[in-house]
Amino acid sequence: MTTASQQRFYHGCRWLLAPWIRRQIDIEVIGLEHLSTGAGILVCNHRSNIDPSIVSVAIPRYISWVTAAYMQDLPLTHWLIRRTGMVLMEVEGPVKPSSFKQALAVLARGALLGIFPEGERYIFQNDFAAPLADFHPGFAVLALKAQAPIVPMMICPQQEQLTRLTIPPALQSHIAQSHDLALIQHIPQYQSVKVVLDKPIFPASEVKALMAATRQAMDTLQKQHWGTRNVIEY
Repeated sequence: MTTASQQRFYHGCRWLLAPWIRRQIDIEVIGLEHLSTGAGILVCNHRSNIDPSIVSVAIPRYISWVTAAYMQDLPLTHWLIRRTGMVLMEVEGPVKPSSFKQALAVLARGALLGIFPEGERYIFQNDFAAPLADFHPGFAVLALKAQAPIVPMMICPQQEQLTRLTIPPALQSHIAQSHDLALIQHIPQYQSVKVVLDKPIFPASEVKALMAATRQAMDTLQKQHWGTRNVIEY
């Protein structure tokens, strides 16, 4: 499938998804002026399984999402991954050279790469008032290699409920890490969020320094825009 057709399919999905998402969640977008044309790496926090959909609706540009490799084992998801040009990467352990090459190709085309550097770590903590979890370094490595700017971004809930996460056994059987999913007790259900972008960070230093600068920017966004009210539902 060509890159152009993947982008057309992505925008078609976005067009269909946006009305449903916006009916469920009040989304305010702040800082779109920081997202210029050309290649960039969107680096966002990850608290809920609906986060990619929220960002895709909030950001008008095409995003090639980095997603966990086991997601291709879910029914229909492998088809969606291929049609929208997602990049598959292992959740833990070394990144496959083919995945790294695919991510660099996205940036070489001048597109946006979307990454949740916490992976699933934050969600597995079951503490949705906690600070950001530790970052995987891949986004910083890619930024240095491609000389692409990092755009820090935060989904800041203004009102949400924590609901019990229930995953049908038939669906769990398709996921290689289903044993991990059993550890998740709740998941946020947003009613209102701010999607906030900060100014780009250009890769002029080493990986650790880039990771620290990105985290600092995201921590600052969190302090400035967080407004969560949590309600436990069973």
